[in-house]
Amino acid sequence: TNSNLLDVQGNHKKRVRRSSLLNAKKLYEDAQMARKVKQYLAHLEVETDEEKFQIMSLQCEAAYSTRA
Repeated sequence: TNSNLLDVQGNHKKRVRRSSLLNAKKLYEDAQMARKVKQYLAHLEVETDEEKFQIMSLQCEAAYSTRA
């Protein structure tokens, strides 16, 4: 059997473009990646405390200024 032929409704053979198969794979991979990103973001803890932001900022700036 030719991998480029697709059995459509019984004995009718329809030629399938290889690019469409690759596009289907690409669409599946994109959807899978989107699900993974959504799952990651759903379990991510978001910091909203302004005081902690200020402390982290000072820590980053202090580390940067000691290297320069």
